[in-house]
Amino acid sequence: MIDDSLAQGIKSGYNFGWTGDGAVPSVSFTVTGTPQAVGGSGQRMFCTDQTGVIHYDPTGSGCTAASLVLQ
Repeated sequence: MIDDSLAQGIKSGYNFGWTGDGAVPSVSFTVTGTPQAVGGSGQRMFCTDQTGVIHYDPTGSGCTAASLVLQ
């Protein structure tokens, strides 16, 4: 269900990452989308966790679901 480029962790000028808690299945996780070039390929960094709420960092440098702006 994930296209080939996103499965490689890169799509539309963003690097995507997933970090899980190590449990099977994961109970908690974080997903991030970081611009490859802030101001070029994208401006904001996005992140979400198991709650499904999307957050963003308007500087593109460091998003944590607990601390930033809701999308």
